[in-house]
Amino acid sequence: MLKGVADKYPVSHQLEDGATVTCSLMTAADLDALSKFLNRLTQTDLAYLQADITDPEIQKRWLKTAVVLCAYDPASLVGYASVTVSDDRHRGEIRVNISKGYRSRGLGRILIGEILNVSKLMSLKMLTARMLSDQHGARAAFERLGFARKELLQDYVDLPSVKCKDLLVMSSELG
Repeated sequence: MLKGVADKYPVSHQLEDGATVTCSLMTAADLDALSKFLNRLTQTDLAYLQADITDPEIQKRWLKTAVVLCAYDPASLVGYASVTVSDDRHRGEIRVNISKGYRSRGLGRILIGEILNVSKLMSLKMLTARMLSDQHGARAAFERLGFARKELLQDYVDLPSVKCKDLLVMSSELG
């Protein structure tokens, strides 16, 4: 599944503000940094994830079932993008999470672009991404890279201390 992928990383990118991040394939050696990253996220950030990846056992399973790219600044992990492949091996679902201090700086677009490249190398034919409908920056980043709205699930995500939110599903066919 990762043939041709591993030799592409690590790779460095410059953000819109001039800062540099390095993207690499996540391994078990990154799990401590992942835990620290997840502990900095808000409950709202964590609420829409399908699995509780703050749990170390789930993190280990996640690494076996998904390809995960992590983005590091010089001090810490600041974001990740993952693709989980469906049972038919032709479709994948992308997940992206960015540290609050790195949002609106171009890191999401970079990670989405990188995970799209990984997905193409894996010969996937279609990708989906899910996000809260009010995550306008995330939606714009996916749209710029060819994703289109597929479905809107109303009142689908029950967040702590706020009303239910709509979940937007976007997709892209890979050519």
